[in-house]
Amino acid sequence: MKKVIKKLFIFVLLFAGIVGFTSNVVFADEEATATEATETATTTSSETDRTKVNIYMFRGEGCGYCAKALDWFESIKETEGKYYNLVTYEVWNDENNKAMMDKVANYMGDDVSGVPYIIVGEKTFQGFDDGYKAQILDQVHSEYTKNVDARLDVIKNIEAGIDKKKDNAITYVICGIILLLIVFVIIARNKSGNEETVNFEYDEENDKKHEEFDDIEREEIKDEEVVVEEVKEKAKKPAAKKATKKTETKAETKKAPTKKATTKKTTTAKKPAAKTSTGKRGRPPKKK
Repeated sequence: MKKVIKKLFIFVLLFAGIVGFTSNVVFADEEATATEATETATTTSSETDRTKVNIYMFRGEGCGYCAKALDWFESIKETEGKYYNLVTYEVWNDENNKAMMDKVANYMGDDVSGVPYIIVGEKTFQGFDDGYKAQILDQVHSEYTKNVDARLDVIKNIEAGIDKKKDNAITYVICGIILLLIVFVIIARNKSGNEETVNFEYDEENDKKHEEFDDIEREEIKDEEVVVEEVKEKAKKPAAKKATKKTETKAETKKAPTKKATTKKTTTAKKPAAKTSTGKRGRPPKKK
């Protein structure tokens, strides 16, 4: 079992290393392209504040809807400018910016067919009209309340080589590792459960034998107790007979003196009567 665990652990490490190396190679070229595109980006805010939310806008030179969006951002700058930095990329005349827009759209899962293309945190807006204004401001305020490290900054992620594809690959690796561990734990538990079942059955048989042995012992003890009781009973009977004999002899000895006394009394009472009769007995008359 330990050998299986070691092999599984080594396989997981190798798989994770291969996926990580492949991801770094694939996205290295994209990181370089992102750096070139950033150099051609235009920030409309007078000062860049790291605590502000970055709004990314891909536009085209001469695009009416793009101009309308830029005018609106300029109009709210005095009241809402403390919450955001506006960064624009012109894509019709700059191939690097166009490549960056494609990467951003791929990152966000969008199919972009025109400009303006606006990104605020985790939300994107394709085109621009008056209905987008409230939605964009709500998203800006929502992102602003988050911690800076917790915000999604798509351009920074692409520049750092952090892409959703790469994240997904890492996620798949982690999920695969967790799945393998779960399967391994289930198999190990089933094996240990079978062993415990065998041991339990063995213990159950032993318990039955012990119970039978205990029952035999109890019966033997009961038999011994019965024999002891019988012996005690037998021993008690002679003692009771002796006791009754003793009491009878004592009673006889007590009764005997009373009989003698009565006989003595009767004899003594008769003697005087004899004397009286003797004294009254007449003598023969004397001869003359």
